[in-house]
Amino acid sequence: LGRSMGASFSTWCRSTMRAHAAPHSAHDPSWHTGDMERQGQLHAATNDAGHASTSGRSVAAAASGKGGATAKYAPTHLIILANGLFGSPANWSTIKDKLSQQLDASQYHIHASDVNKRTDTYDGIDVCGQRLADEIRGVVRRHPTLTRITVIGHSMGGLLLRYAIGVLYDPATGRIAGLQPAHFVTLATPHLGCEAEGVSQVPFVGWLGVVPPLGSVLRALSVPTARLLFKRTGAQFFLDDAEGS
Repeated sequence: LGRSMGASFSTWCRSTMRAHAAPHSAHDPSWHTGDMERQGQLHAATNDAGHASTSGRSVAAAASGKGGATAKYAPTHLIILANGLFGSPANWSTIKDKLSQQLDASQYHIHASDVNKRTDTYDGIDVCGQRLADEIRGVVRRHPTLTRITVIGHSMGGLLLRYAIGVLYDPATGRIAGLQPAHFVTLATPHLGCEAEGVSQVPFVGWLGVVPPLGSVLRALSVPTARLLFKRTGAQFFLDDAEGS
């Protein structure tokens, strides 16, 4: 399922990026949002452990000219991938590989964020989002040829990207970290917060529903359970992080 989802995602990404290859104006309203909320498929797609060893592969390695000569690596389009709760850059290995195969490697720089991994994701959306914003600034500085940016987030990663974009957005130019926005895509992201039951359950709390007594207790105590398991981030999932709450 991970391989097939990665293939279909890369096909979508290639078609949409080609369709919008022409530069937009600084305030172009066609900033695209795509919220794919099918959690089961997406969780499998972004956690295909069989491809984890390729997560650090550089897209630059694929950029070569005719006759075996290495082409100058001067990417113009940055793609940021942000993992979810307790995730890591390895979650993106399948999708990263598929994108590298389908896109022009000399034009796209694919970067899987590595500043919010595992228990670091428990620090809170704002703390993790600021780390992500700083990381994006660093990537842009290292690649001065970049002109456009696409961001893709899985689950909590979508919330981190929203925060980071708010930090990096310049209302005077309509740009993000100095780059023209192209696509904003989130996969199974709880944009309106989480709930005790339903499709917006907090991971782990919802999964324990298969153990009826324990699952029932945890659902009834969702907020304190989320705080206990996921600390500040858990409270924010339930919009329960205000002072005095």
